Amino acid sequence: MDGVTVPIEEPFVTPAGYRLMYSGDRSLGAPPGEVVNCRCTIVGARLEGTMQGVQQEQIQVGVHVLAASSVLSRSKTKQIFRAINTAGLEGFLREHPLARLDVVRVQMVGGRQINGEYDEQTRELWVNARRSEQTFAQPFRLGTTSSISALAPTLLAAIQRSLVHELAHHVYSRKIFATPLEGVVLGAAKLGTPLTFRASVGVKEYFAECFTAYVYERDLLQKHDPVGHAMIKRVREELGLP
Repeated sequence: MDGVTVPIEEPFVTPAGYRLMYSGDRSLGAPPGEVVNCRCTIVGARLEGTMQGVQQEQIQVGVHVLAASSVLSRSKTKQIFRAINTAGLEGFLREHPLARLDVVRVQMVGGRQINGEYDEQTRELWVNARRSEQTFAQPFRLGTTSSISALAPTLLAAIQRSLVHELAHHVYSRKIFATPLEGVVLGAAKLGTPLTFRASVGVKEYFAECFTAYVYERDLLQKHDPVGHAMIKRVREELGLP
């Protein structure tokens, strides 16, 4: 774990796949063997930008998204939208803006809770700010954990991950569908190992979960699904994403 750097709101992931917010933390399911005699020290670091040192750009209505609304405070909404920077998608949204981006509170959709949704036809995206405790801070179990957002340590972090997941659908519909890159994704979906249950339900969900994992759980993705990791790395390189 020496030299590992993670965002302040994200957990450290041990080589065995357990998550800890700090040395000795067992709140996210780490067993005693992961924390006993641990002498790790956490040091704060100020980074310029997000992924690979990319300078952050303020997300603007009328530039990256044509319309937006939120049921949350301005401060929390800005934190959620910061996920766009973390994923390195601000430049992509300049070229391919969303029609709408909304943070809403939805109890149920069709009898089940949905954490977010993207409409390929209208380019409208929403994420749900009303989530049960069972939808985040969950332990990782290969292929059975519901989604990458379920691994987030907090509600706010889970909403950020759901936003990135839905943005991955936007990327797929605008720059991957019906292009040579779609063959790359299809091949990976056949050969890869779904990291989560959601990744197993279809090609587009597999892509969106791999995309989100590459941003937030890259070590887990590389360890358990190297095919998906290589696919996302290639897609990002060919699309010019940082």
